[in-house]
Amino acid sequence: MKNHDEILGVSRDASYEQIKEEYRKLSFKFHQDNNDGDKYFNDMFKQVNEAYETLYNEFKRLKYDEALSKYG
Repeated sequence: MKNHDEILGVSRDASYEQIKEEYRKLSFKFHQDNNDGDKYFNDMFKQVNEAYETLYNEFKRLKYDEALSKYG
C-alpha cells in the first residue's frame, strides 16, 4: 500500500492547508512542463496527484487512514 503521507512529505495528522501547500510544491516540481516529459517525473507527478486526491478528500482520507491502520 502506498503511503500518501510520505509521498507528500507530511505527517499523518497534517492539516488540509499543509497537505495543499506540499501538493502545490511537489506538483510544480514534477510537472511534465518543467521536466521535458521525463518518465520518472511523470510517474512522480501521478503519485503526488493520487496522494493529494486521497488526503484532501475527507471521505477518501478516512478510508485511507482505516486501511493504513490495518497494515500497521
